[in-house]
Amino acid sequence: MSHILIFLPTVLDANAPEARRANVPPGWAKPAFDVAQLEDYDWVTTARGAETGPATGAIAQRLGYPVAEQHYLAGFVLNASERAQWRLIVEAAAGAQARGVARAFIWALPQVARDGLVLGAEGGDAVQDFDDVDFPIAIGRAAQVVTEFATQVIASPSGHEQRVSEWAEARMAFDVGPGVRSEEELRVLTEFFRARRGAARGFRFRDPLDSSSAGGD
Repeated sequence: MSHILIFLPTVLDANAPEARRANVPPGWAKPAFDVAQLEDYDWVTTARGAETGPATGAIAQRLGYPVAEQHYLAGFVLNASERAQWRLIVEAAAGAQARGVARAFIWALPQVARDGLVLGAEGGDAVQDFDDVDFPIAIGRAAQVVTEFATQVIASPSGHEQRVSEWAEARMAFDVGPGVRSEEELRVLTEFFRARRGAARGFRFRDPLDSSSAGGD
């Protein structure tokens, strides 16, 4: 399957009237490609998303690809300090789906992972795989904890390194084994594990060293 990718803010820039002729030539009209992919993230992230509708209509008229044969690419947020732009990007993708595009994409993975973007995190039904119960405190108090990050280190042939942090926040991993000191505590731990069906259901775990907003006191 062949695709054509069109970045609308450049192709339809009013200050560059020849860009449309140069970058969207008539020879690319349907059926030259199977899918027309459209991007507009410069408009979306600067609150100019209203320009997308007329622009997609203009491209459809010029090249003849109906909305059902279009893909929409939304994103991305370049800097972590601007992560509030994700709301605009997600809304734009939802709008494209409402228009009837074949597929809508939010990219790119490094930025999505860096900022912890999770679709459907707001609203909707309650989480079904979570039990609102605390891990046995007596056992958990002696747990050993490890702080984890996901960082890629990319080395060039010259030895220069580029580091990419893929998680917005650290992930904590706890080993509760040191807290089990008797057969009774082992029984409590086993029953708790079985009730959660192993890793199938989440639960609350109180970190005794990080369970308060009262500073270091």
